[in-house]
Amino acid sequence: MYKRKILGLEIATLANLASVGILGISGIFLNILIGLHYGPEGLGLFNIIMGIFIVFSQFSTFGLHFSVLKWTASHSHNSKSISKILITGLILASCSFLIILVPALMLLLFIDKIFHIHNISYSWALALPGLLFFTFNKILLASLNGQEKMIDYALSQSLRYIMLILTLGIIIYFNFPKKIIPFIITSSEAAVFFLCIYFLRKHLCFFKFKELFYWIVRHFHFGLKSFLAGASVELNSKADVLILGLFVSEREVGIYSFALFIIEGLFQIIAVFRNEINPKISLLFSQRKIFELSELVTSKSTSFFIYTLLATIISNLIFYLYICYFKMADSFRESIFILLLLSVGFVSAARYMPFQFFANQINKPKIQTKLNFNILIANLFLNFLFAPIWGMKGAAIGTSISFVIASFLIRNQIKLTNKKWASYKSIPQI
Repeated sequence: MYKRKILGLEIATLANLASVGILGISGIFLNILIGLHYGPEGLGLFNIIMGIFIVFSQFSTFGLHFSVLKWTASHSHNSKSISKILITGLILASCSFLIILVPALMLLLFIDKIFHIHNISYSWALALPGLLFFTFNKILLASLNGQEKMIDYALSQSLRYIMLILTLGIIIYFNFPKKIIPFIITSSEAAVFFLCIYFLRKHLCFFKFKELFYWIVRHFHFGLKSFLAGASVELNSKADVLILGLFVSEREVGIYSFALFIIEGLFQIIAVFRNEINPKISLLFSQRKIFELSELVTSKSTSFFIYTLLATIISNLIFYLYICYFKMADSFRESIFILLLLSVGFVSAARYMPFQFFANQINKPKIQTKLNFNILIANLFLNFLFAPIWGMKGAAIGTSISFVIASFLIRNQIKLTNKKWASYKSIPQI
């Protein structure tokens, strides 16, 4: 299903690229609408809340979505197993959410003092219900991904960004204050949750506990090993914003975030390719088709670079033209240089970033955790080094360098894995 190709790409891949387009357009509108109506201060507030949300969400999901993705892909032809994998993933996600809810609520008492922003605790309270939906959504989307239901996956992802815009439009229409903006997180995650439930309704079955116990134990052990790997990636994506927020005003965080969102949108192209190849990596490895697996890495990496380079050039041009010729120029002109700094690192890293979870997909979660943790440490170190000195520019330089380091570490890990398969003499070098 969905194997037909257009311009060399499968329809499912094109659908997910289209969802990235929706993400990009929605993201641009989101930033523009917040920037126009609430200024850099409103944009800075929203991105700080989003950063905190991402931090807590990684602990609430506990890496369980990686286990669901891994085992769903490996049992893609067994509907009953898929149902058990999904149900047990949701049960464990409920438990991990309840544990992390306690510190998330306690943060309400201290967040105003940490970031020195008036009423940021109110904004965090509005985003908190979205944490429950997001936790479930990671499990549900992983199941869709593992089953290679990429059309359903793309629709669910697209709805998330459409709902962000619609809810923001309502907030602006009724002229609510900027502290209400983070409620858009809750509304969008709730919408995605109900759509995913519809897509996976046939797998939401009742089982006796003894039938589920095997998968509960397996998910827990896999999540325990891989949770830090996934958490490191997501924390890495918001580390610069949160660190910057400790040293500069919410206005400067808003200016930086306006440029950063373009890079985050471009990273979604990487995510599309990653979501496409992750199940293939798992399946080829489980079938011991080592030559085909190595060829997959070799053949795809160049095309990843070409697609991301073109997308980056186009995005930078559009961003430059908009900033220079429309109303955002006075408030956000500094974002242009920030985007250029970030783009250099992004393009340099693009070739191997889609393979970031290669180790996880070949059932090496400990290796994956070590890799992602090292990438996070590099980013934290560089941002803490440069952000206090040069502010926004320092954060951009540190983050850009961390992209390059990440790509080098990923490539090195794949090469080390390739050497372990040296007995397969026909494997091409990566």
